[in-house]
Amino acid sequence: MAYTGKPPLSTEAMEPINQLLGELNDDGDMASLQVLRQKELHDIVERGAMGSSVDLEIMLHEYGKVSEPYKAYYGQVDVSDITSWGKFGDRLYHKNIRSFKGSTEVNDAIVSTIRDAPDNFLYFNNGITLLSGELSKKPLGGKSKSSGVFVCKDSSVINGAQTVGSIIAALSAPNAVPSTARVMVRLISLEKCPADFSFVITRATNTQNKIEKRDFAALDPEQSRLRGDLLLSFGKEYVFRTGDQPPAPDKGCTLDEATVALACANSDITHCMNAKRAISRLYDDITKAPYTILFNAGLTATKLWRAVDVLRRVDTFLRSGQKNREGKERLVAIHGNRVLLYLIFRSLPPDVFEKDSADAEMARIPVLAEDRLARLTNEVLTKYAPSSYVGNIFKNTTKCSAIAASIV
Repeated sequence: MAYTGKPPLSTEAMEPINQLLGELNDDGDMASLQVLRQKELHDIVERGAMGSSVDLEIMLHEYGKVSEPYKAYYGQVDVSDITSWGKFGDRLYHKNIRSFKGSTEVNDAIVSTIRDAPDNFLYFNNGITLLSGELSKKPLGGKSKSSGVFVCKDSSVINGAQTVGSIIAALSAPNAVPSTARVMVRLISLEKCPADFSFVITRATNTQNKIEKRDFAALDPEQSRLRGDLLLSFGKEYVFRTGDQPPAPDKGCTLDEATVALACANSDITHCMNAKRAISRLYDDITKAPYTILFNAGLTATKLWRAVDVLRRVDTFLRSGQKNREGKERLVAIHGNRVLLYLIFRSLPPDVFEKDSADAEMARIPVLAEDRLARLTNEVLTKYAPSSYVGNIFKNTTKCSAIAASIV
């Protein structure tokens, strides 16, 4: 009997059915009843679309167990054992939010670690989470936790699809060599779980804060050094980790503020343009340029704080200056803020970043900014603005290089 309701049939509804079954089975077991409710119907449709269920036998090494409130096991799995999972194709991920994405920058790095640094793979990788409709341990090995074989019926990888796919890709390639790598795996049983538990846990394990490129700057020892130097030299706080509370302007500065200031202070206008268009490019790789051009052992706390001071004074000037301008002149003051900052840095004496005191030079910035903004506006409006939108001009490195060269 099939119906689309969620609750079981009522006692009243079952009474005539049971009476009929009794009559049919009076001389033996001739008939039986199977009730298909909404969930069972959905499962049938899903199995028809996805094919047969994924049943796995997984050997966990050095495993542990969670008994309450729901049964789960965790431990290490040899990546070579995971290769056999490839026969199930996308059915491996039928409850996941996405399947294996193939060759990507991250997945290629997973493959590389498996091949070149297998001993590190367990430490570098976040692991795999697998849900099973039924989960049981074979009696092999007795009570020893050194290893155990687990039978996982109707299974799906709900987190770690890229890891599983990359392992299969790495070890199934024609030139693949056996790997000694292991990966952490969690096996979670859906037995005795709430009806929507698979959805809830899939959403939870795949909902994470996105890691931005700038976050890796927190791993750079130079950032920690600058934080200490800035505190000792100026009594200022320097915040470079995502999530830390930014200090008040008079108390310190942030990594992003310092990055923009240092990029515009550099003689190569390309860094200034990146600070304007896509600051993330400056954090692409903390071991290479352009990041290492801005942040390196030669960067002093004095230069960093002085550069930020210049940035703030120019921004203060622009906030008041934008109110007194209209039309395209106002657009130049808005969109050209980083090019103007670049021009101000070019106008300051070279030793301004190393002097113990630069009060005189700092006091001149509003006057310098007034002059450079006037010249910048004239250059843009007479040579470029008649045929180009002002905002687009300040996204074009070639045009901005020419404009700056004509002013400096």
